[in-house]
Amino acid sequence: MPDMTKIDKNNQTEAATKASGDHKSIPGVTWNEDGSATIDLKQRINVSGEKKASIRMNYPSVTFMRENNEQIKTLDGENDAIAELCGIAPEETGQIGWPDYLRVQRVFSYFLGGDAPNWQMQSSASAS
Repeated sequence: MPDMTKIDKNNQTEAATKASGDHKSIPGVTWNEDGSATIDLKQRINVSGEKKASIRMNYPSVTFMRENNEQIKTLDGENDAIAELCGIAPEETGQIGWPDYLRVQRVFSYFLGGDAPNWQMQSSASAS
């Protein structure tokens, strides 16, 4: 049986997030001012011989999308694209636990959709 207290708490958190209008808030993700996102990992991964508790994903460029558009339609292609945006080897992303990877995918999908919260334009009063 699932732990109903966890489910209820998750539903309350999700409802509060939606009510606040901050639907892009993902637990364990920091949306950086430079346009990147830092994703905390529950399980550390080994990157170039160093244990990492987080990875930083850069936003894709138009050139990146042009070169990778077809390949990101498969899990292997998506994995390679995510690895490139995070500056790690595709083999290293294989160490990411599935729950962590699902969060990584959400960040990636926000970047692909152009609606990552750190890329939202703020409206400003126009000068008359």
